[in-house]
Amino acid sequence: MTGGLTVADLLDEQAARSSMNRQTYKHLLQCCHDQIRQRAAYNVKIMEFRIPPVVPGRPPFKQERAARYICDKLRHGGFQADAIGPGVLLVDWSRSRPTAVQVAESLRAPAVSASARPRRRGLRVPSPLRRLLS
Repeated sequence: MTGGLTVADLLDEQAARSSMNRQTYKHLLQCCHDQIRQRAAYNVKIMEFRIPPVVPGRPPFKQERAARYICDKLRHGGFQADAIGPGVLLVDWSRSRPTAVQVAESLRAPAVSASARPRRRGLRVPSPLRRLLS
């Protein structure tokens, strides 16, 4: 049947749209990384990143999904990233936060018994690390 519509055609179109959206999200993430580098050069440790509603040359996308993608990738890199409004992210790197790789490495480290662990008085251990140490 020539000129007819098939399920395979629809699935191919959906896959192409999904791929283009991922490319758009990656492009926006790269823009965010560039802005972080620029701000960090001036010793700024917190910034707002605005996701544009439209990216020229790209098909329409959902800002909420782009925000979720960018936040996930930034958090994986050790940043604190939160959506504070539609298309607006707050990115903070002022507090050192362990990356997923650092956490995984610490889990592979040999366990130290509680009695052999040195007592630390007056040292404040961040709560994510406190959970790992206990």
